[in-house]
Amino acid sequence: MKTRKLVSFDFAIKYLLRQKDNFEILEGFLTALLNEPIEVLDIIESESNKHSDISKGNRVDLMIRDSQDIRMIVEIQHASEADYLERMVFETSKTIVDNLDKGKSYGNIVKVISINILYFNLGEGNGYLYKGELQFKDLYEKHKEKAILKYSTDKLPEYYLIRTTKFKNEFNTDLDDWIYMFKNNEVREDATTKGKTRYIKNG
Repeated sequence: MKTRKLVSFDFAIKYLLRQKDNFEILEGFLTALLNEPIEVLDIIESESNKHSDISKGNRVDLMIRDSQDIRMIVEIQHASEADYLERMVFETSKTIVDNLDKGKSYGNIVKVISINILYFNLGEGNGYLYKGELQFKDLYEKHKEKAILKYSTDKLPEYYLIRTTKFKNEFNTDLDDWIYMFKNNEVREDATTKGKTRYIKNG
């Protein structure tokens, strides 16, 4: 398998990917993760990511466009941190509050997707990609499929955990090529993911 060494993805996301000419790289990753075409509209600086320490963690807030305008948080974390999941929930909640203008109804909140690229083992489990979302279950319904409450809103936050340490360098989807890049700071020459060419150019 031929590969090419690149700059680390956390370095790229902190410096290179904040230039609009390089949004194609972020779009390629997000399209592979969310399985639909994604357009990055802007990167928004917040107090929490403006002075982040790259050795500890790195965060970038994105405004993207798909079927709806969604705010995304992409966070890269190298070292294990106490209460990481709690902080993740806090950052998501803060983003929702910060983007609801005073006097607006709750129906105007933005959907937030929190994407966390981890370089340490968080929790128990053998998988390398996890998705978390809010569900309401009927406590008295015995059939699992019938127990989930169905509702019309699409504004509830979603969480993705990418545990790079659990990735075994096996490739089944375009997203696996991206996770390989995160883990190894290199790209496979035969990878066909969107944004690969520009990432190699910058690397």
